[in-house]
Amino acid sequence: MDKMDKTQFDLQRAYCRMLGHEVPFSYCRKVRDGLPCFRVLDCWFQKFPVQAFISNNYSVKEQEIIFEQPQNKVTTLIDLIERAKSNMAKQR
Repeated sequence: MDKMDKTQFDLQRAYCRMLGHEVPFSYCRKVRDGLPCFRVLDCWFQKFPVQAFISNNYSVKEQEIIFEQPQNKVTTLIDLIERAKSNMAKQR
């Protein structure tokens, strides 16, 4: 399959179950530090060949990161607090 342009589906819109409203694919494509949301396949499979898009535009390592389940919110908050404390200690 030919290389797909990374931005070719950016204007298409779909309902985001996490946010509760429609968003453009451009949002979903870079929501996780420049990588797609872990739910990208579930939300976009009816709109365009999203699996082929992911395979064509992201390395195997990036795909592993994309599809790993995110931490729960409490764990994420604790991690952010610890990082902030570490950054504050480094600045002193």
